[in-house]
Amino acid sequence: MGDIEIYSKQWCAYCAKAKALFKSKHLVYRETDVTYDEALQREMIARSGRRSVPEIFVDGQLVGGYDDLAHFNATGELDRVLGLREVVDLTQIYDVAVVGGGPAGFAAAMYAARKNLSTIVVATDIGGQLGATCRSPARSSSPAAAWCTAPPATGRSSRTSRSPSWAAATRPSRRPSR
Repeated sequence: MGDIEIYSKQWCAYCAKAKALFKSKHLVYRETDVTYDEALQREMIARSGRRSVPEIFVDGQLVGGYDDLAHFNATGELDRVLGLREVVDLTQIYDVAVVGGGPAGFAAAMYAARKNLSTIVVATDIGGQLGATCRSPARSSSPAAAWCTAPPATGRSSRTSRSPSWAAATRPSRRPSR
């Protein structure tokens, strides 16, 4: 498994989304908060050549910001670099499949999961405030709360789940050409 580093700032929504992606895959990462530390920010700029956050490194190699990480994940390259096995059960039948990871898609997935329907969310990214908001499982018994609060662990990645997970499927959608 690779060494994951992320430079972030406390107020950065894209930093929260990147960390949520890592948590959804049960990956351990090392975070360097550069919010109030100019020396660490200069270090980040020297390593990445960029001033924006997040800046993400895997095994010392620059991945880039959150958009780069989301693309890296959607293409399967992140799993390949980290040595994670792709675990997608193509024979699994779900009661509900939600396409799209925006607030409306997740609202639909949450309602379906609360009715004990097996639910899958197919998305390359989560949108809106949803990506920056995590609820503590102590405050919510919702199965959707687990996506951002899962304890970090090493091992395999699960892309299918009975509860909504924005990493449930990471294949980019393909629209028919006209």
